Amino acid sequence: MPDLHIPTLAFLTVVFAFSCFFVLSVVPFLYTNTQGLRPFSLSFLCFALGFLLLGMRGDIPEFLSKVTANGLICLGGQLLCWGMIKFRGIRCHFLKISTVLLTVSILLFAFFTYNSPSVNGRIFVITGFFIVIFSLFLFGLAFRVDKPDRKVDVITAFPMTVMLVYFYVRIVVTIRTPEIENFMLTGTIQQLSFVIFIFFIVFTTFSMILMITSDLETKLRLISIKDELTGAYNRRAMDEVLNKEIDRSLRYSAPFSLLMLDLDYFKEVNDNYGHQIGDYVLRELGRLLTSNLRMQDSVLRYGGEKFLILLPETSTQYATRTANKLRKIIQDSVLYTLKYN
Repeated sequence: MPDLHIPTLAFLTVVFAFSCFFVLSVVPFLYTNTQGLRPFSLSFLCFALGFLLLGMRGDIPEFLSKVTANGLICLGGQLLCWGMIKFRGIRCHFLKISTVLLTVSILLFAFFTYNSPSVNGRIFVITGFFIVIFSLFLFGLAFRVDKPDRKVDVITAFPMTVMLVYFYVRIVVTIRTPEIENFMLTGTIQQLSFVIFIFFIVFTTFSMILMITSDLETKLRLISIKDELTGAYNRRAMDEVLNKEIDRSLRYSAPFSLLMLDLDYFKEVNDNYGHQIGDYVLRELGRLLTSNLRMQDSVLRYGGEKFLILLPETSTQYATRTANKLRKIIQDSVLYTLKYN
């Protein structure tokens, strides 16, 4: 493979990173759920600045072209993984671990620049940093409890898996390579890091756009099947939920039960206190029902103050106990408190 011009590769990486930063910076203005999007987009700005300083090595102070450049690239990796973790709702201690690791890495970059100058040392540090944070992210992605869309997760994990494979190869090759005198004149495997990074930046941007699209589809579906006021399933979802449970019950010979709930004196609430108070009462009723049922149970708003409760794998005896429990909880609850000035 012919030698590649590292400053040119660094410039191309900067162009791609800045482009992705610009595209993703616009998304929060068009998309209401910005959870994780800002750190994700800022990661590309860090990549762009880091590779820009790296490409100017020899023309700017070593602190900027070596310590700051590598530190910004590592910070970009941390922000990228953290943004994805927040967006996907993954629960882990990534931020604390990665912050400690980032601090240690920056100190090591300074050490291998001034105390014991070593290109190989800096390569080991930055490669090890990305191996750890990518592994932490992939571990959290694979073992999280909530898995709404595994296909999106696979596509998200793909570029990081490719990067991990490359980083392991880079570590092995660097160990077998004599001390590199000038990174700007290094061998093919080090030059490929820029090409791999460009692939990673572009593919990860597409992954985030795919995650946003998937999230929007999920929300639109929930809007179409959920009652906005009470949070219960609406009439549109009723046939689907009931048909699925009937099919499952017939297939596995498992019982299920249905409860019909009608709130007493609700018309008087609307007539005496207004529909706004009535809506508040229905909202509280929906919250009470969902919080006092099992995860597999479904609450459906049949209409007005009438609710239908689906209890999978439930006998008539247990359904009766559940109905009495709900009746007592609602009877003992204060659904609305009038306030007087």
